[in-house]
Amino acid sequence: KSLCMASQPRLQVLAASRNRISTLRGFPHLPSLESLRVEENPLLEMPHLEAALILLVGPTLKKFNDRDLNPTEAEVVKQYPAHTAICIRDGWEFCSPELAADSTFSFLLEQWKNKLPQDYIVKTAYVDHPFEEDPCHCHFSFTNLSSEGKLVLKYQWFLGGKTPTGFVPIPEELSEVYWPKSEDVGRCLKVECTPVLNDAEFPPVFAVSLPVCLGTGYPKVINLTVNGELVEGNVLKGVPQIAWCGGTPGKGVASWLRRTWNGNAVIDGAEGMEYQLTIDDIDSSLVFMYTPVTEEGVKGDPQCTMTDFVKAGTPSVSNVYVVGDIVEDNTIKGNGKYFGGKEGLSKFQWFREKENGGFLLVLSNSTQYTLIKEDVGWCLKFVYTPINLEGQEGEAAFAITEAVRKAPPKVFDLKITGEAREGSKVSVTATVTGGTVASSRVQWFKASSSEFVNDHELEALCTSKVSKTFRIPLGAVGCYIVAKFTPVGPDGEIGAPAYAILDDVVETLPPSLNFLTVTGEFSEDQMLTASYGYIGGYEGNSLYSWYLHETEDDEGSPLSEASGLLQYRIKKEDVGKFVSFKCIPIRNDGIVGEPGVFMGNDRVTPGNPTVLSLELNGEAIEGTTMVANRRYWGGEEGDTVFRWVLTSSDGTWNEIEGATSSSYSLKCDDIGFYVSVSCEPVRIDGVHGSLVTTEAIGPIIPGPPACRSLELAGSMLEGGRLTSHAEYTGGVKGNCIQQWFRSHDDGSKDELIADECLDLVLADVDCRIEVIFTPVREDGVQGSPKSVSSDTILPG
Repeated sequence: KSLCMASQPRLQVLAASRNRISTLRGFPHLPSLESLRVEENPLLEMPHLEAALILLVGPTLKKFNDRDLNPTEAEVVKQYPAHTAICIRDGWEFCSPELAADSTFSFLLEQWKNKLPQDYIVKTAYVDHPFEEDPCHCHFSFTNLSSEGKLVLKYQWFLGGKTPTGFVPIPEELSEVYWPKSEDVGRCLKVECTPVLNDAEFPPVFAVSLPVCLGTGYPKVINLTVNGELVEGNVLKGVPQIAWCGGTPGKGVASWLRRTWNGNAVIDGAEGMEYQLTIDDIDSSLVFMYTPVTEEGVKGDPQCTMTDFVKAGTPSVSNVYVVGDIVEDNTIKGNGKYFGGKEGLSKFQWFREKENGGFLLVLSNSTQYTLIKEDVGWCLKFVYTPINLEGQEGEAAFAITEAVRKAPPKVFDLKITGEAREGSKVSVTATVTGGTVASSRVQWFKASSSEFVNDHELEALCTSKVSKTFRIPLGAVGCYIVAKFTPVGPDGEIGAPAYAILDDVVETLPPSLNFLTVTGEFSEDQMLTASYGYIGGYEGNSLYSWYLHETEDDEGSPLSEASGLLQYRIKKEDVGKFVSFKCIPIRNDGIVGEPGVFMGNDRVTPGNPTVLSLELNGEAIEGTTMVANRRYWGGEEGDTVFRWVLTSSDGTWNEIEGATSSSYSLKCDDIGFYVSVSCEPVRIDGVHGSLVTTEAIGPIIPGPPACRSLELAGSMLEGGRLTSHAEYTGGVKGNCIQQWFRSHDDGSKDELIADECLDLVLADVDCRIEVIFTPVREDGVQGSPKSVSSDTILPG
């Protein structure tokens, strides 16, 4: 009457039609079943049979009696409690979902009633719907009818499959709460609750859950506490317990607030999990606020927790020390770091060391003490006794100084005597105690103001010296003169320096020149440089100008291009003239002094004739005109000399006779040679410069054969003789071709046989004689033919 059989983990299709099956009691565990057929069985009369089978098989079931599952039945399944499948297998009579919760619980109570402690019945037994990484609680409660003793409950969590079957215990999960893990998603949970009464354990009852769902991804704070003693100076630590709900654990946002009678105040910089209590927290409570954040950036809801009131710490003092030079006549000060609420009237005491090693009280109720003569050679002790505002006294702390030293030499009545003027001599006078004036040292400074605070505002004019006199330099004009007097004792001990300042600002002398000169060679293209010495305060924009003179006595004409410059380059146009430089000294306040003039002793001389560059332009081909391009420098150019040279391949050279100009046309005789040109620069006054020669170019090659000119000479009358004259160029002349023709008026031509001469006959009358000359080089290369025609031949 039932399908009771062993578990079939791999079975996918089960056909059980026509088997008189009437109950689901003992239904096997079929975790892989996809299709179930039970046609023609009494079981089909059960209401919501498909829903019951889905509860028993699980989500793998897709077909029932060869049909897809009814979606409506799948929705009905969600209305049944999680333990329904267990109850069905144990024989519970399947009913409608509205009655299932009470009916199944009653069915379980009936199974448990004989296993429980006497007079105890189960009141509740269920598990919350579990979610990934979210705490899941179980709920068990019992009703005690009359028994005595305290009932203790023990728990054990189990992990099952996709349906409430195959449960295995989860190690060390023995509390009311279990945090489902990522690998638990889709699987059911079970909790066994074992009642213990008077140390006697009874059989457990249980509750099962629906399959674990995926987490929401939104983290939440389950519990938030603050650890640490609430006393000033202690460190508090916020401890959040977080359910990450499927999100990747990240770093949350923490903050601390101070809660006072008038509200909450954010504590600046308190944004970590830890916070150290300060004096400001006393009598206040703190609020720790924490917002969980996953690595994916998802924020949960912020939570906060509040502490009790913070108490003040016990009064104490640390880091007690004394500041100041431990020297006679100085005032020193005792310091320390107080702790323990608000400070009240703490005690401060100064003691002087005694010969027997003890200490003598010399001053009370002051943090400062002025060292006196009696303290020299002894140590002082500063004692700090902390007392809070309520009068509570803490443990005293102290600091001991080094032995008090004798005061170093000192200076009094320091004065500067002398006139505050550029170049004048000043000196200092003073009274020195603990040393001598003679051994003391003085350093002189200048200051922009008559009031200064320290050496950083002064500019040194010299090093520290024993001499007490000083001559005011130009650099001190417009400033105040300051003397730094350092007293020195007989044993070389140095005292604190003292300063004195002249009442007036240093005045300046009138602007003038103490020397003026021009260096450089007074020659064409040379650079002249003027230099001068200025005195009379700070120089302003002195004026510079250069002049050109025809004679030494004339006023000269200004060289505008060199105005305001200390340098001038002599030009070609300046040759034969005098050059002078004029400087007008001007002080920075605009006062103008007497000008100074420097006149060159000699006239400007021209430069030596020089060929700056020489180039030979043209191709090394017979008939080409080679041109020597040069750049001349050195006064006016005269008759510069050119010499053209032919060089053979063996290095023998010959000057070309008559070739003395800057150009030369290559001839047939030059073929095979290299050509170069020399240039000797000559100034207009006949001074010769150095010879410059170009590199030889070549070898010279023949030009193309050509007829430079073609003429007919002779009488143009019958009986006369015509002679042709052709001028050939283009290497060695070969067998040139010369043709004679008789040209008629109708344009026809008769070729005639002749050499260089033609004797005119009757047939030539009223015709023209034409000669065509074709140049031919020795190697047979022909050039372009050239022709010439005579006038009409007249009868003889």
